[in-house]
Amino acid sequence: MFTIIIQEKGGEQRRMVFNKPEVTIGRVQGNDIVLPKGNVSKRHARIVLKDGKFIIVDLKSTNGTYVNGRKITSPLVVKDSDKIYVGDFIIGVDEASDQQGDGPSETTTAPPADRIPSMAPPDMRPPRPTEAQQMPMPGPIPMAAQPEPAPPPPGP
Repeated sequence: MFTIIIQEKGGEQRRMVFNKPEVTIGRVQGNDIVLPKGNVSKRHARIVLKDGKFIIVDLKSTNGTYVNGRKITSPLVVKDSDKIYVGDFIIGVDEASDQQGDGPSETTTAPPADRIPSMAPPDMRPPRPTEAQQMPMPGPIPMAAQPEPAPPPPGP
């Protein structure tokens, strides 16, 4: 039995408990974990628990599967502390689980209060300052004096 922790970037966190050795991740129904976003492939990846180790396998997804920021090209053993990136989602694994059951069970936690996404339409949201607006512009840099060009060589 193990737990998969799923968090959409800037969104809520879900925990799903599984009592089977392999789960599939993808955009469409039929996967154990459905992540309904366009940057997730229909069948994107699979996580296998074998001999007490988690193995992540990319299923030839369009946008790739990343572990700790690096794209995987072959099955990779992951630890509890690793972050698996599938589209806009960050996934973690946890072998320790105190829940019981045959299929997945799910709990959801709300994001921190400072990360709750706005429900207002985009054109009604207040503008967010950009990094350029937050940082003062440096003053002009003085240019070094340019030397005078050398006179042309005397002709023959």
